[in-house]
Amino acid sequence: MDKNGWINKNAQPPTDADCDAWRCILVWHEFQGLMVMGVHNTMINQFVTHWRPSLPPPEQYIENHRKE
Repeated sequence: MDKNGWINKNAQPPTDADCDAWRCILVWHEFQGLMVMGVHNTMINQFVTHWRPSLPPPEQYIENHRKE
């Protein structure tokens, strides 16, 4: 992991534990920059160089969608 939290996909592939509820993570694409991508596409896309876990949703979303 670099100092900004990016992980080289060849050094450590993402797992399901790194994904959000839709199985997405943040990736760095060599030509398109920052993208959200399904974890299953990360390793097969040759232009994705790094990844990092998705951020949690906004607090208000969590409060409004909490299951009781």
